[in-house]
Amino acid sequence: MPAPGAGLASAKSTGGCERVDGTSPACAPAAGVVTLVRARNPELTPAQVNDVLTTTAHPPVGGGSALPGYGAIDADAAVRAAFPPPRGGCFPGRGTFRF
Repeated sequence: MPAPGAGLASAKSTGGCERVDGTSPACAPAAGVVTLVRARNPELTPAQVNDVLTTTAHPPVGGGSALPGYGAIDADAAVRAAFPPPRGGCFPGRGTFRF
């Protein structure tokens, strides 16, 4: 899951904060969402977590892909989508997931 952040609030070494772009400042929030998803359903594999993130992200104009990214992560939607699967192999709820 690429994390090319844009316009993220970041602390300045001289005090205060500023808006920054890049993968480095985007890693911590992306990892935080992964942590929330795994807390909701610790049985998800890394591939399943990736699927949850990519299917619940707000896609960029023109669509997303592995290089530019899949859009803005929607933490709330990702956590709601990470429900533990019910017994019997069916997946009720919103959306279609590639588990």
